[in-house]
Amino acid sequence: MADNLKKNFLTVMAGELSESCFEKTSNDETFIDDLGINQKCGFTTSSTNTFKILNPAKKDLYLLSVDGCWFDSSDKSRCDGIVFDDKELCFFELKLNSTSTKNKRRKENFKKAISQLETTINYTKKSFLDKKVMIKHKMEAFICMRMNSYPSNKAYLTNKRVEFLIKNKLPLFHENKKTFYK
Repeated sequence: MADNLKKNFLTVMAGELSESCFEKTSNDETFIDDLGINQKCGFTTSSTNTFKILNPAKKDLYLLSVDGCWFDSSDKSRCDGIVFDDKELCFFELKLNSTSTKNKRRKENFKKAISQLETTINYTKKSFLDKKVMIKHKMEAFICMRMNSYPSNKAYLTNKRVEFLIKNKLPLFHENKKTFYK
């Protein structure tokens, strides 16, 4: 089914998206990083400042690089990527280079990440709906930031996650690790 979703993306986004925007792995552990080539993200073996992907069942996982491939890296309104298997579709924004210790700046980075995720999620949902293609996968979103660069106010984070869930109908996680189960 992961192959089917990839085909659906290519069909629905015909003319916008190419095969080269996808990477595939079945490793039990891999990492996603902004590789610096036109801001395109990709699978890597480096575990430093990355989004850790656990795949204990060693299923096929696809990474769709949104920023720097599907959309030009100058379009700062999109999230970095989407990773999916046969059951789950995960939108993510990498803010792992953010090192600010000021809570105001942390909140700004967090809000910007939410906006980037929402723009990509809404565009994806609308495009699939317009072509009458259903996304049957469970969807979720991740903001990946250095642990010391999250907004420090736990109530603020909880409120933003609840707002996101109500508005977008999918959960928001502020974690740097995702596990794809059987």
